[in-house]
Amino acid sequence: MRLFNRDNLADAVNLLPGVTLSETGARNEKMIYIRGFDIKHVPMFMDGIPIYVPYDGYPDLARFNTFDLSEIIVSKGFTSVLYGPNTMGGAILIWFPADLSKYSKSAPARVMLREMLSRVMPISEVIRKPGMFRGAGRTVPLTISTFPRILHQQNYQYGAEFGISGQLLTSLKGGFNYTYIQYQNKSGTDQLLNIPNHKLFTYLQYFLPLNGLSLLGSVEYNGDRYSSSDAVRVANSYTLVNAKAIYEMSHGFSIEGGVNNLTDENYALEEGFPLEGRSFFVNVSYKY
Repeated sequence: MRLFNRDNLADAVNLLPGVTLSETGARNEKMIYIRGFDIKHVPMFMDGIPIYVPYDGYPDLARFNTFDLSEIIVSKGFTSVLYGPNTMGGAILIWFPADLSKYSKSAPARVMLREMLSRVMPISEVIRKPGMFRGAGRTVPLTISTFPRILHQQNYQYGAEFGISGQLLTSLKGGFNYTYIQYQNKSGTDQLLNIPNHKLFTYLQYFLPLNGLSLLGSVEYNGDRYSSSDAVRVANSYTLVNAKAIYEMSHGFSIEGGVNNLTDENYALEEGFPLEGRSFFVNVSYKY
């Protein structure tokens, strides 16, 4: 989460294979799909407590920031009956630190630049357990899974996903994941909304000889997706390229700067609602 500057729950979970990010409604709320199932069938639990919205059942995941989280666990497919009802697609578990005395603290400041417009984000306290993010400094084995499902008598949804990440060389770390989802409606013409057939995410982090300095680059690809069930409105495929430099100084200070959407891609998660273009950022943090 911290490595890729994912500041809210939706963007953080979107790093995983099988997860699709979407924005919907008049308030442009962020949603996610787990292997094609929306949040109504993938409930969210905060320290074991289910999170619900009585109005329409769709909480805005952009409202949940990751600054004070210790871990996010995404359970896909069949889950324990202890989670309760509505878990056809899985469950999302959000955990806060249990013992704050064992966690390091940092105060980050972030500056975002967008087309000559600068904005200083408020300073917030981050509570994070060192080394808690899985895959940091160690090899993660290859994971492959398939998920065939029959939704109704004539409707089929199936796909596959795989991912691998770890230390490639002494000074090089990387990862890659890919998701394929296909939907067939043999009883009508309605299409599955907001779900691209193909999604890919990959990154490389190179550690320079200068102690504490590293370069990080990532690429995310999403295929075409339907924005209306009659297949009239289609959000085109897009590729996002992000890059940043990280310098971890002594005495707990670290600074990083980079650019999101390096190629200034014109893209949208829902047709007709374009998202931001190229943006620059600088982060400064201090751990104590």
